[in-house]
Amino acid sequence: MNAISQTSGINPKILATVVALPLAVLVAIAITQVEWSYAALLLCAPFIVYLAMKRPFIFPFGLYVFSIPFENLLVMNGSAHGATLTRLLGVMAILALLLKGAFERRLKKPDKIDLWWILFTLYCLLSILWSISSSLPLVRVQTIIGLIGLYVVASSYRVQGKEYESVKWLILAGGALSSIFTIYAYHKGLVNFGEAERVSLMSLDSASGIGGANKQAFDMLLPLSVCMGMLLKKGRPLAKGSLFLVLFVMFFGIMITGSRGGLAAAIVVLLCFIFYSKNRLKFAAAASIILVTTFAMTPQFYLDRINRSAETHASGRTDIWRVGLKAMEKYWLFGAGLDCFPNAYTEFVNYSPVYMGFDRAPHNIFVGTFVELGIIGGLLMVIALIKHYATIGHYAAIGGKGGRPGADQIILKAAFWALLVGGLSQDVVWYKSFWLLWMMIVMQKYASQTGGDRLDRIGARKGQ
Repeated sequence: MNAISQTSGINPKILATVVALPLAVLVAIAITQVEWSYAALLLCAPFIVYLAMKRPFIFPFGLYVFSIPFENLLVMNGSAHGATLTRLLGVMAILALLLKGAFERRLKKPDKIDLWWILFTLYCLLSILWSISSSLPLVRVQTIIGLIGLYVVASSYRVQGKEYESVKWLILAGGALSSIFTIYAYHKGLVNFGEAERVSLMSLDSASGIGGANKQAFDMLLPLSVCMGMLLKKGRPLAKGSLFLVLFVMFFGIMITGSRGGLAAAIVVLLCFIFYSKNRLKFAAAASIILVTTFAMTPQFYLDRINRSAETHASGRTDIWRVGLKAMEKYWLFGAGLDCFPNAYTEFVNYSPVYMGFDRAPHNIFVGTFVELGIIGGLLMVIALIKHYATIGHYAAIGGKGGRPGADQIILKAAFWALLVGGLSQDVVWYKSFWLLWMMIVMQKYASQTGGDRLDRIGARKGQ
């Protein structure tokens, strides 16, 4: 409150009175109408507002990143595609960071690399004008605007090292808790998708549960990488042991979703830490223990899915991609329009060597993007990816001893490659976890410039 009064010239007592009087009236009305839940929410409102202004990277932004693995469980209106609590937290995070940044003068000009994702999303919305489909779900437009808005605001905020650390811990906590619930659901038989027996917290119905299982595995990649990075930095045996246990739980949680793309991406995280870190032998030993143990515990149905990958053409994905490449010949310049891959697929479905039905999703971010947005939109996405990865590499080069990356940079590099591998078999462009990585890259860049990287190197040396 002092910070607000100093920067805005508002007397805290006057501000408190202005807020308290209408709030008391609203609470009284809610109580007289026997709306106890609304009354309780209104009473908590001042605390919520104070926390959002004082610690926005705990609430709401921190709670937003924590809730991403649980997103589809947090639907507020009962509709499968309705508004979620995670989306509401994202909107609140935008407002909180803008207000706090304006009051405390912690907003800066957007980074140059932000321009590429801004241009990409603008082109996505522009492509609606020549879309080959007459209908586009409004929820898609809302998602695009919300994600790019949060990305720009988070990238423009002068984040401090402690704030960045708190975000990492909340990402880790969300991933760990969702894995525990997933394993519990599997062992209790709470979720069963017929013969597949795949488990996910994302959906409880067999119609959309398979896609939910793939999404949950993808959402776990950044928490998995964060956990590996924490292992690299923490030096106490008890802390390392606890983090290793969490790492095992998360990896096994990914395994029992039955997502082959998720498993491949999780293995990429392990390989990146082996390649980039100094303690290669230790990470190789840890990775070997995790892989051997989890495969030994993995049900036979999952091993059978891996063995049948070539036989089933990765569940028909390669056949879909072949049709997508044919559609690309027609829509190569401007694209078929946002979310129009299913329509383009149906148009060229006769080129599929195996009939996979109509209106199929691309199951690949590159095939899907180049068909929907053409070479213009596709190149914008590729340039955005390259620019963000180059940013990690640049600050790794100046941040680590002898040009070696620090723990935070390895986390981002491993997550980057894992998300790309995961995106080769899923439509992940508008996943919140996909965009969270780009926010973290720009935020970490600023933290490195202002001394956060020095703290990161000190922590890494203690862990050696």
